[in-house]
Amino acid sequence: MSKLTTRRVLAIDIGASSGRVILGLYDGTRIVLEEAHRFSNDPVQMGDILYWDVLRLWHEVQQGILRAGAHEKIDAIGIDTWGVDFGLIDARGDLVEHPVHYRDPRTEGIPEEVYRQVSAEELYTRTGLHALRLNTLFQLRALQSRKPECFERASTLLFMPDLLAYFLTGRRACEHTIASTSQLLTASEAKWDHSLIRRVGIPGHIFPELLMPGETYGTVRPQVAKSLGIGEAPVVAVATHDTASAVVAAGAEPGELFLSSGTWSLLGTLQNKPCISTTARNFNLGNEAGVGGTMLLRNIMGLWLVQESRRWWQRGGEQLSYPQLESEALNETEPFAALISPNDPMFEAPGDMPDRIARACAATGQAAPVTRGQVMRSIYESLALQYRLSAAQLQAATNQKFSMLRLVGGGAQSQLLCQMAADALRMPVEAGPVEATALGNTLMQLASLGVLPSAAARSAALKASAGNQRYEPNQSNAFDAVYPRFLQVTGQTDPLR
Repeated sequence: MSKLTTRRVLAIDIGASSGRVILGLYDGTRIVLEEAHRFSNDPVQMGDILYWDVLRLWHEVQQGILRAGAHEKIDAIGIDTWGVDFGLIDARGDLVEHPVHYRDPRTEGIPEEVYRQVSAEELYTRTGLHALRLNTLFQLRALQSRKPECFERASTLLFMPDLLAYFLTGRRACEHTIASTSQLLTASEAKWDHSLIRRVGIPGHIFPELLMPGETYGTVRPQVAKSLGIGEAPVVAVATHDTASAVVAAGAEPGELFLSSGTWSLLGTLQNKPCISTTARNFNLGNEAGVGGTMLLRNIMGLWLVQESRRWWQRGGEQLSYPQLESEALNETEPFAALISPNDPMFEAPGDMPDRIARACAATGQAAPVTRGQVMRSIYESLALQYRLSAAQLQAATNQKFSMLRLVGGGAQSQLLCQMAADALRMPVEAGPVEATALGNTLMQLASLGVLPSAAARSAALKASAGNQRYEPNQSNAFDAVYPRFLQVTGQTDPLR
């Protein structure tokens, strides 16, 4: 790429288990991503509370910027992270306390408490968001109940990408796609639902202005820019929810499904407007803000099941690669020996995931998996079947048939998962890009800079940049035959019958 024509942007992409600072290079035709820095994102248990180590994350972000921007100009910076979690800033600009992890149990029983004031049906009608214990609304209510003194100090709520952008620029604002994960926005408009906020007893003054994707928080503060050795580059409010950025890079067309596959699996479809029907609510489908439409999607536990099982097995020092575990699943086991419900709450917390999976199988009258391969096969087959069920729920809610699945994120590296998804869904799967979130982040920065001003221009750059792999469904009906058993294990019914 010519240094005279290349635009250079930094995509800071932090997921629930790891983070990356990626240099996005655009030469007028295609985008090349170069990893400048990768780091783990490890929660910290202190007392009975599970926290995010936000100061460590800020340190790692700075290290990544230093490595990427040491010798060349940086045209812009964009940050995306996981949803729902937040930090509270006081009037002086200091953190009130460290952000709490969404897997912390503080919200147990809180949804039922809120429903006594605002019914689940009304909450869905107002916000369009799925009912998850980890939603920001329930986290804030738990904080109000247990630590009301935090709100006495708090001046501003900032979601995780907004918080890191604040560290860079000093501006307090929330971007729309990340705010839409909170269950505190109106479904039909990009604004805070202050009536709902008052009813559940949360102080309304902490909610700042909302930015739309492509707007900017401001430029890097002079003292920060100097310490990092970069110019005062603009910090773009990209689609700061990592799912929304990934969907930008998925390039899904009307009538297609997308699957952002990482720690969580987010299976959905882009719609022109929110779908807040009774059918959608009964299936716990969420309406989250995307770029160019509403993402109607289903949260699925995802590769967390694989990641946490691997972490548990590695406690003794043995290093296990994901390809090794997939090989054991494919070559050393019988198909469909044991199935689980991936979204069972018993799988939410860190810990001995293989034992929980074994106990879940035994509780449903199945032979409990014993070997690593058996556990892995149970996870992958169950995820594929959950994709099938969730796709059927999306079809029933939208009255729309889907022709293919665009699978992006870390799961696109798994040939086993991609092929199983194609077989279970009985439709082609287009897998890739793996770094979809960083690519979507980069695309939105280039749009903000005026380099890729239209959806058509971004689509052309995406097609020139992404190397995808296609998986066709096998003719075998193996997943068809086992689907009724999966429905029985999960306590679900086929929504298309």
